[in-house]
Amino acid sequence: MIKKNIPNAITCIRILFAFMILFIEIRTINFILLYTFCIVSDLLDGYLARKFDCANKFGSILDSTADFIFLFVMMIRFIPMIDGPNWIFTWMGFIFILRLISLFIAGCRYHTFVFLHTYLNKGTGFLIAMCPLLILILNIEQLALIICSIASLATIEELLINGTSKSLERNVKSIKQMN
Repeated sequence: MIKKNIPNAITCIRILFAFMILFIEIRTINFILLYTFCIVSDLLDGYLARKFDCANKFGSILDSTADFIFLFVMMIRFIPMIDGPNWIFTWMGFIFILRLISLFIAGCRYHTFVFLHTYLNKGTGFLIAMCPLLILILNIEQLALIICSIASLATIEELLINGTSKSLERNVKSIKQMN
């Protein structure tokens, strides 16, 4: 029985650590450790939920919430550090507005807020999570172009799925898999 609670406990710790990141200096070992835990735990909780056969709707919602909180915290911490052209911020704002529209549509259709677990959403999250490493090999414009392109595709896909799907399926992998 305890085994079945481990994935959700890991996710809850990720939420706590994400909030702690708000108050820790970025270029420190504590930041790196918390950041690394958040990334690894995001991979681990889903894997363990499937392995222990305890994946469920609550865990899926909790994982999506933890992902959202972590990405929001990262944006709060890293966007002020971006010294790039205005088109980056404009594009990010456009993606944000489309995400809000998608959430609104899902809220109206399914009476809940939905973050889908599509491959494109996972890819976007992975790229955002890897930003501290990718910035070592790419300049800000190249990195923004890659991430915003994938995030735009993910956002449009989620918007289409939320707008046209016959029923809610949080774990839909792509628009091709829709019911």
